[in-house]
Amino acid sequence: MRDGSTRYRFVIDIGRDPVTKRRKQLTKAYDIEKEARAEYAKIKHQFDEGTFVLPGKMTVSLFHPAVTS
Repeated sequence: MRDGSTRYRFVIDIGRDPVTKRRKQLTKAYDIEKEARAEYAKIKHQFDEGTFVLPGKMTVSLFHPAVTS
């Protein structure tokens, strides 16, 4: 970075878009290498287990209309 600090970034493949067939990637950046490695391991494990869910803007009320704010 311009101020001399270091950022740790990783890019992980998370599959293909079912419509366009293009690769989907998730990019994360952290100030601390240990945090970046831990998050990478967590996401990789969740993806391998089939429990990974992409972060989105969907709220519970959108998913289940009976729940109100």
